[in-house]
Amino acid sequence: MSTHWLSIVLFLFISSIGSAAETDKPNTISFCYIPKANFPFVLNTQDEPIITSHPGISLQIIQYLAQKYHFKVIHVRSPWKRCLMQLKQNSVDASFHAVYLPKRLEFGVYPFKNGQIDTSRKMISNSFHLFKLKDAPITWDGTTFQNLNGPLGATLGFSIVDTLNNMGIDVVEDFSLERLLLRVKKEHLAGFVGFYTIAKPLMETDNRFKDIVMEPIPVETIPMYLMFSKQMQTNYPTLVEQLWDELRIIHEQGLYRQWMQSYFDYDACSDPDSISKCVKQAGEH
Repeated sequence: MSTHWLSIVLFLFISSIGSAAETDKPNTISFCYIPKANFPFVLNTQDEPIITSHPGISLQIIQYLAQKYHFKVIHVRSPWKRCLMQLKQNSVDASFHAVYLPKRLEFGVYPFKNGQIDTSRKMISNSFHLFKLKDAPITWDGTTFQNLNGPLGATLGFSIVDTLNNMGIDVVEDFSLERLLLRVKKEHLAGFVGFYTIAKPLMETDNRFKDIVMEPIPVETIPMYLMFSKQMQTNYPTLVEQLWDELRIIHEQGLYRQWMQSYFDYDACSDPDSISKCVKQAGEH
């Protein structure tokens, strides 16, 4: 082959690589998250339409990423443990809100830096609280449970189960929040430990749970991440890192706080990660 033709072939080959690199992004990304509303992060249940202009902070984040990086969003609503399995099977591309646990690395990937989880690239933070009957003796003092007289309930697969087990506490798991709260009401459980953002709105709208109250001190406040499937990271490693980096920028540049202000009264909420201290509740946007 002449030098002339070799140069043309080489030019076309390099051009094709550059072109592929520029367009090597997915048209769609599927995100798996739980079916329940989770104020202020996700405002609709799986049976309700997404409110485009005010969907919840986490969905605002996803919308922002989709617009900036030019992909369409596929919403998949599944119980949390099923989301993890779908992630492991590469049947969904991503899942949120994922607490980091080393054992979850078999299901997908988290943002790491220098071999450690990178908390600067979290998606949100949220708090677990103790819910109990008004007259129940159990309390949480910020370190230990006082007057614990039975097992505690927790949502199946949530990270708080490991935290409670490590305290030596007997835990009853169920994917149904309603069933767990009913067991608290019937005194089959000493209490329920769950996310304020999921349990509190249900308690305020369902008269069955009017005698259940929340202890104000969080049992645990944790960063939560956007987790990707291993196949997604393999196919689009640059994009995955860009999306995680964008989450850091959203927090550092104040966008996260700005979005929060449309859901909460910041006169009583100086820290955007302290959700349970904010005064606005669901329906008061």
